[in-house]
Amino acid sequence: MTITKPASRNNFYFSRYIKLVLKDDLISSLEASRTEMMEVLQPLSEIQSTYAYQEGKWTIKEVLSHCIDTERILAYRALCFSRKEELMLPGFDQDLYAKEDAATGISFSDLLQEYDLVRRSTILLFKRMNVENIDFPGIASDVEISPRELGWTIAGHDLHHLKVIQEKYLIQNKGGGHVNLNLSM
Repeated sequence: MTITKPASRNNFYFSRYIKLVLKDDLISSLEASRTEMMEVLQPLSEIQSTYAYQEGKWTIKEVLSHCIDTERILAYRALCFSRKEELMLPGFDQDLYAKEDAATGISFSDLLQEYDLVRRSTILLFKRMNVENIDFPGIASDVEISPRELGWTIAGHDLHHLKVIQEKYLIQNKGGGHVNLNLSM
């Protein structure tokens, strides 16, 4: 089953993430964003992962942990709505989640492995989703959203944060690749 992009909606918060995804197949988009995230982050050291480009901003480790948390929540919502859940699901405060996160206490390599496993789980979830229910609308955070939109949001959310990491944390070399952090380490 190919899960194509959802129809565009006006004033839909998650459109900002969905439009970042260039492909028109959800599974290949999820795989591609996972690959890109891993290629950029795997070369970083433990020390580099604790860098924040500005006081009060998240470290790279915290950004990755935020991506993991968000993916788990959005995938859970997609699961619920694909099973025709009619109860409204709660929102979440990303800053509170980040504050209460214990990611600083685990290694960056473990966090990368967790990210990879969560993404692989999300891909498998969407591969076995009932095609008839992919557009079943549910309510989460007081917003109507479908499993299709949630899947595409997951892929685009990673791309959004990857772009921030590349622009704010990394230095580009002349070949266009990223070689190190925007600091001396």
